[in-house]
Amino acid sequence: MHRWLRNLHLFAGLFSAIMTLQYGLSTLFMSHRSWFGEPKPLISEASYSVPAGSAGSARSLALHLMDVHGLRGELRQGRETENGFVLRLALAGIQHDVEYSRASGQAKVKTTRRDSRQTLIAIHHMGGVRFSNWVNNAWGVLVGAVSVGLIVLAVSGIYLWFKLKRERTAGALILAASLVYSLTLIAILRNA
Repeated sequence: MHRWLRNLHLFAGLFSAIMTLQYGLSTLFMSHRSWFGEPKPLISEASYSVPAGSAGSARSLALHLMDVHGLRGELRQGRETENGFVLRLALAGIQHDVEYSRASGQAKVKTTRRDSRQTLIAIHHMGGVRFSNWVNNAWGVLVGAVSVGLIVLAVSGIYLWFKLKRERTAGALILAASLVYSLTLIAILRNA
């Protein structure tokens, strides 16, 4: 039982470490944007011809652009205007802003590609499994698994703490270092 629990504790920590570091790094980027300079996204524009039957709603327009023209993303902010539709297709690293005109049958697409810092920040805010895109849903499942992993890490750590008397000193040092690190980060974030 002891060996199994110790291995579970180790694997839960290793599994959660990468994701926890990613969240820490993206938090640093959000908190101290001035340290890293202003990111410069890559912006491009294109125009696509859309048959009138494919643009009955913002959703049908988005589906046409995804199926025929290869755009990808989650439909956000789709609304009807006097002349047609305005919508946004967004993924973590890319965003397509679309303006469709019924009169011309043209969809003007402004594509913004984010750099790695902006992508990490966008990923930081994503969660859940309510998306139509399987990649975003997979990310939500991974975030949930890491959350469970952190709970398993804490519970198994507390159990091992009480069972292994000879390793309590090392555990106390690790716990103290973690506490100092966490409180320091909180203070830095509050004063940023």
